[in-house]
Amino acid sequence: MAHSINDKLSILIFFLSIALAGPAEAALISVIVLLITRALAPPFRPLAQASRRRFLPVFLSLVLLACLMTIVNGLLLQEGEVFTVAGLSLYEGGIRFGVKTGARLLLIATSLLVFFGSVTIPHLASSLQHAGLPTQIVMTVLLTVYFLETIPERITRIFSAQEARGAPVRSRVDRRVRSFLSILAPLILSGIVESIERGTALTLRGYRAGTRLEFEGGGESRLSGVGKLFIVLSFFVFILAWVLP
Repeated sequence: MAHSINDKLSILIFFLSIALAGPAEAALISVIVLLITRALAPPFRPLAQASRRRFLPVFLSLVLLACLMTIVNGLLLQEGEVFTVAGLSLYEGGIRFGVKTGARLLLIATSLLVFFGSVTIPHLASSLQHAGLPTQIVMTVLLTVYFLETIPERITRIFSAQEARGAPVRSRVDRRVRSFLSILAPLILSGIVESIERGTALTLRGYRAGTRLEFEGGGESRLSGVGKLFIVLSFFVFILAWVLP
């Protein structure tokens, strides 16, 4: 497997093309391939211990979400044959649509989890800059990925603060739903405040449009043969999806 970040990006694009243009069966097979690749290929294993711990709970949550989407669509989209499962009347057309949509979302999310878990933020930003992207886009990607990585830690801090105030954030499901806003509001506000502070800090340090960022261990600017192969395969997937009904 490829070791460079650009090759990993090309593989990510390939799996995303399957998720967007391929059938549900291909998306589910691709998810299995990604899980096997993550387990056996060292370049795709998580670099941080936190990423390694969070992967399985997040992946299982995504699987549960895909199953719920299938059930809901089976109930609402009343097309085709009717199946009775656990007292619920599920329609074939709704089940097919739910499986297709859930498989695509599962593949997209799993691809992103595997990719961002196996690269560092500075390495990713450096590679994008070497590829010729404007500094504004590179900085936006850098800050976005950093913010997403800090969300679990932020939620944990908010949980602890709300519990100290007596909020039932870890109680029954109905109480958790009621206290959802007490968690969501501080999370959004803290993100906005940090964004303003970070923007002010960058301005004071002389960051302007066109400023070139410097990173240790620069990113690769060329694709290997493996990376080029996956880019070609991505185009091939879209061509097949356009030609075939």
